[in-house]
Amino acid sequence: MTNCKKCGKELGKRQTIFCSNACKLSDKDNIHQRTRKNKINEKNSALKSKIDGKIINDVHNISGTVTRYLLKQGIDVGQNYHEYFDIIQLKEVPLYKSKYSDWTTKDLENKSGWITVEVKKYTTIDEHIKKYPEEAHLFKKDIRTFGIENNPSNHVECKICGKKLEIITVTHLQTHNITPAEYKLRFGFPSIVSQKSREKLQELYKSNDKINKIVRRSKPEYEIGNFLKENGIEYFNNSREFTDGHEVDFLIPDFNLAIEYNGLFFHSEIGGEKTKHYHLDKLNICSKYGIRLVTIFEDEWILNKEIVLSKLRNLLNLSSEKIYARKCVIKEIDSSVSNSFLVKTHLQGKCNSNIKLGAFFNDELIGVMTFSTGRIALGARKIENEYELVRYSTKLNTNCVGLFSKMLNHFIKAYSPNIINSYGDLRWTDLKNNVYLKNGFELSIVSKPNYWYMNGYSSRIHRYNFPKHKLIEMGAEKNKSEWEIMKEFNYDRIWDCGNGKYTLKLNK
Repeated sequence: MTNCKKCGKELGKRQTIFCSNACKLSDKDNIHQRTRKNKINEKNSALKSKIDGKIINDVHNISGTVTRYLLKQGIDVGQNYHEYFDIIQLKEVPLYKSKYSDWTTKDLENKSGWITVEVKKYTTIDEHIKKYPEEAHLFKKDIRTFGIENNPSNHVECKICGKKLEIITVTHLQTHNITPAEYKLRFGFPSIVSQKSREKLQELYKSNDKINKIVRRSKPEYEIGNFLKENGIEYFNNSREFTDGHEVDFLIPDFNLAIEYNGLFFHSEIGGEKTKHYHLDKLNICSKYGIRLVTIFEDEWILNKEIVLSKLRNLLNLSSEKIYARKCVIKEIDSSVSNSFLVKTHLQGKCNSNIKLGAFFNDELIGVMTFSTGRIALGARKIENEYELVRYSTKLNTNCVGLFSKMLNHFIKAYSPNIINSYGDLRWTDLKNNVYLKNGFELSIVSKPNYWYMNGYSSRIHRYNFPKHKLIEMGAEKNKSEWEIMKEFNYDRIWDCGNGKYTLKLNK
């Protein structure tokens, strides 16, 4: 055994000269007194192994890399390792030297941004590039930021912090603890996408659409297809049968059913170039051949996938539970209970209704039906004893047999209405075979297609949020139409298939 060169203490198994770092660093005559900051203590030198050619930069083995390497090779020679290595010269690493000081960096492409920091200590990036144009490539990010901030078409300004951005992203809004929907409502539905970014997105979408026109399928389409496969439902993809040449995403012959998934961009008026009657025409063509077409919008799938799947299960007789209305108790509930249930089970979510009925099975709320007098906000007149059935929704993945009829009759007995109206979204409601007609309602009106506005193609916003007087208050010109104004605000719109109005007349 040998002893520590500095203190004389007996050395351990792998110790060769010093017993500790304290002794090693206190020995001024030994190379090992160098700190870890100077591990590579011979500039541009390195060790090259004679065994396998491995390059080790730590020439004096301060970090112990050489020792560990040799031990892996089955060699234990401590500090006497030199016979196993050649000292070689490395190529000199080029450095960027500041134009204003002695500061240098190995980051020749300014990936870290430190060159930007150095330049800004003495001047602006713009002035620096004018003086040294050969270095413009180092400041691409800064030039882009400068272009965003100084060109109105390149940016939108955050109404909260004033920052100018190409797109006000969800991530940015999270720093303000606010969602995109809350942001739009709070600040009068401002644009969150710059004009230039919108144009780029539109070109990108169109380019991808042309490239993938034959085989393109989105992730949600794969998910819907997998849902059908997992449940043993046979279908045809991108079928043109019984549609006069119009393509539907899924055709399910056994159920005379077709399903369309509509991405908000590809099916919008500007971005997707889809006309007002595009979706309605496809629905009518399918109906002509006895095929019921269900149209799913992108935001419905992304935001309410479980509700959509539950509706599809009901259409395909796949609901996992069956409850009979005769076993249920109907009673009035308050708004908080009603809205909590509707948010989880209805695509349109909660609503303001005068009357809220709940259906309970073994004390569990399994259905909600709400009624209101004429909703003035939607253009209706309040008429005595005339009501609108606003919402009907049941527990997800459950077939509630006869529940609509039982809840409707409970309301009629309790309130003695003369007329009850309700509206069925034709994307989901079969015009001539539905729960309304089975309960005595008559189809009174089929409305024209409705439209929603979009800013960023992430979700739809109902047109009732943009009345002309409100747009004028926001600075729009009086002589322009609502659509012209909304286009100036960088909004696009998407059309649906319209609604069927169903009327039940009582006390005739």
